[in-house]
Amino acid sequence: MSKVLKFPIRLQNQAFKCLAVANASKTKVEVENCENCSKVSLSVLPGIEIFGSGAICKYLLDDLSADINAQSKILQWISFVDSEISPYPPGSKQMAKSLGYLEGVLSENKFLSSSSFSPTDILVGFPLLSLPSQIFSPHPNVSVWLDAVRQNTKPLSEQLVEAAKSSVDGEKSSIKGKKDAKPKKGKTDQGKKQADSKPAARKLRILCIHGYRQNGKTFREKLGSFRKLVGKQAEFEFVTAPHHIPSENPEEQDQFGWWFSQASKSFDAHEDSTCDLGFSESVSTVEEALVKGVGGDKFDGILAFSQGASLAAHLCVLQETGKLNSNFKFCILVAGFVSRTLQHKSVFQTMQQTEGSVTIPTLHVFGDTDKVIEKEMSEDLLQYFASPDIIRHPGGHFVPATGEGKKEFNIFLEKMQKLL
Repeated sequence: MSKVLKFPIRLQNQAFKCLAVANASKTKVEVENCENCSKVSLSVLPGIEIFGSGAICKYLLDDLSADINAQSKILQWISFVDSEISPYPPGSKQMAKSLGYLEGVLSENKFLSSSSFSPTDILVGFPLLSLPSQIFSPHPNVSVWLDAVRQNTKPLSEQLVEAAKSSVDGEKSSIKGKKDAKPKKGKTDQGKKQADSKPAARKLRILCIHGYRQNGKTFREKLGSFRKLVGKQAEFEFVTAPHHIPSENPEEQDQFGWWFSQASKSFDAHEDSTCDLGFSESVSTVEEALVKGVGGDKFDGILAFSQGASLAAHLCVLQETGKLNSNFKFCILVAGFVSRTLQHKSVFQTMQQTEGSVTIPTLHVFGDTDKVIEKEMSEDLLQYFASPDIIRHPGGHFVPATGEGKKEFNIFLEKMQKLL
């Protein structure tokens, strides 16, 4: 059976990457435009489809090599693209940091994984080829490498660049058209008055709880694209965990955690433990932030990531069982999990046996290729919530602000606005 790649035109950039990897792996793939599809998919056998460009590329390259070390390096680069390139806009500080990392790698090697061009270069290079060339000016090694990627993947690379250019030109034309358009009289004016008479839904006030080895400031920076995505619906305040993570590295002095699973002040989300050093202080820190609110107003909800999401899930249970001194109306848990500290797990189990489930609206977000908090850990958390909304994305350990599921955030927040 021939393998068939299906995609809507809006996701053609992802499709170009998949096709370039297929060419490099000498895999024959047929193409089918599918405007009703929400994701890029690859049909490999009757009834079996792979969804998402990252998962598709991984499948194609696993067929190319059975070397476990090579496969793990490919997975690392896929995660790098998902967490360090795709979420951030061109010109952002985080994008500059990611390009700086690539510049360092390419200062020692002409290509990413070997001395010669390989599919790994396609995985990382194709998402960058569609970006404005000026952002690569401070990174000469990256520029030279991208030119090599472009030359080695013609004509697909040319089609990718042309599609990106057409998209930008189309956006400019749309903006110009809106500026040049003259307002109509009559019914339009009347309709505008009616629209203006409707009170606009106020922005949600959301408290953000960062992950392990982050702080409020770094989490805010990482959420730059996400905040832009939902900026019309929500405003965010960030709280920093009370516990500094000890490190001798001068560049790791601003890292904080919500609790430690070992008395030596370390944390492992996969570790069964009876130690929760600092946990009660962190609960108090978040409670105080919720009570204080922002500008004299209380927070409506919580957005939390990784270890912070585990803490937030715990707070949901405490609120459900009447053991929290503050309250919130909804919670967004990204890469959340049930803490494996034994006394934390017992809190969830006791609620399930007595109260049932957490009843406030929740949105659970997790990535298929997350290797820090595996999707199975986030899926296990779902059983403790009465009616969870779910965003499942093909990426790794990050808050997704791009891709097929990004509008699901807007939909959820709109529902929360209606509850106010």
